[in-house]
Amino acid sequence: MAIKAYHLDKRVLKDPTINGVVLSELQNTLNLKEYVQAVIDDSQTDFTSINVDTINESTADHGVIVDGVLLKDGVVTSTGINTYSTTVGITAFAGGGQGSAVALTSEYNTIGVCATAGDSVKLPTPAVGKLVTVFNGGAADLAVFPVTGGTIGGLSANASITLPSQAVKYFLGVSGTAWALDGRLLAVEDGTVGIPSITFDNNSDTGLYKVSGTQTGFSSNGTLVGGFNNSGLFTDVVAEQTSAAGVTIDGVIIKDGGVTIVDGSNIIFGSSFGALIGTANTQKFGFWNTLPKVQPTTAVTSAVNVGGAGTTVKVDDTFDGYTLAQVVKALRSIGLLA
Repeated sequence: MAIKAYHLDKRVLKDPTINGVVLSELQNTLNLKEYVQAVIDDSQTDFTSINVDTINESTADHGVIVDGVLLKDGVVTSTGINTYSTTVGITAFAGGGQGSAVALTSEYNTIGVCATAGDSVKLPTPAVGKLVTVFNGGAADLAVFPVTGGTIGGLSANASITLPSQAVKYFLGVSGTAWALDGRLLAVEDGTVGIPSITFDNNSDTGLYKVSGTQTGFSSNGTLVGGFNNSGLFTDVVAEQTSAAGVTIDGVIIKDGGVTIVDGSNIIFGSSFGALIGTANTQKFGFWNTLPKVQPTTAVTSAVNVGGAGTTVKVDDTFDGYTLAQVVKALRSIGLLA
C-alpha cells in the first residue's frame, strides 16, 4: 500500500471511522490491510492525516512506502537527498570559554562568524547514537566545548577541542555525558609514496604518508625525501631554503660544504675511545687556512737549518726516524706552525 504526501503522525482523519471501526477504539496497532482495501493517493483529499502507533506492511517482505521513502525491517531507504535539522550563520561567542559559549541546537551547525581564535560554541547534551556535525566557516580557530561536566574525545571534563577555519567535525554521542571523535581528531588512510594520504589538490603525489609502524614519510613528486620516527627526523639531504643562508642546526651553521661553530662553542670528544680526525693517512686536512695535505712521513722535505751554538744536538740526529728539520717541516706543512 502506498501513502503519499501525508504526515502520518500529526493530523486526524476527517472521517472518524474506517469500515465502521472507530479509530479511537483501536488500541496500539492499526492494520491498514484489514481496514483499508484501496490505495490511498493524492487524489483523495477527504483526510489530512492518520494518527496510529503502528503501520504494518500489506505484502510480506515489501515494507511500507511513505511518499517515496521505503520503511522496511527497521531500515529507512530514501531515493533522494535527506535533509536534517540545520542551523547556519551561527556567531561564536567572542572571548571564548564554556560558560557563555553559543549553544548548538541542530544536527548540522554552520559557524558563520568566528572572528578571533578561541571564540566558542557548545555542543548539546549527548545521548547514545546522537550525531552532531559542526562546520567552522569563520576566519579563526573555533573552540568547541561540551555541556558542563561533559567530555569530548576522551579529554578531561569541560575541555574543548579546536576546530580550524573551514574544517568540519562529527561528534557521536556514546553516553549521557560523552561525545566521541573515534579517539582521534584526524584519521586518514596509510597512503603510499606515490599516493600520500595527506596531499594537495594540484599535486596529488606530494604529501604525508605512513612508511611503516613508526615512520611517517614526506613524499615529493612520488619520491620519499624524509620523515620522522620515534628517534626524530630522518632525511638524506637538507638544503638551504634561502640562497647563501646555509642551514643552522642548534647554533652550528652548515653552508656551502663548510661548518661554522659559533663563538664560545667547543668540539667535544668522548673520554672512552675518543674520536679520529681523519680515518686514513691519505685523507688531507690543514690548519689556519693552509693547503690540506696527507699525513707527513720521513720522506718530507727537511726544513732549512740555521746553525747555532753548541753541538749537543746535531742536524742529522733522528727521533723515531725523524730529524728535527723534518718535524718542523711537517708541522708547518699542516699549519700547526706558521
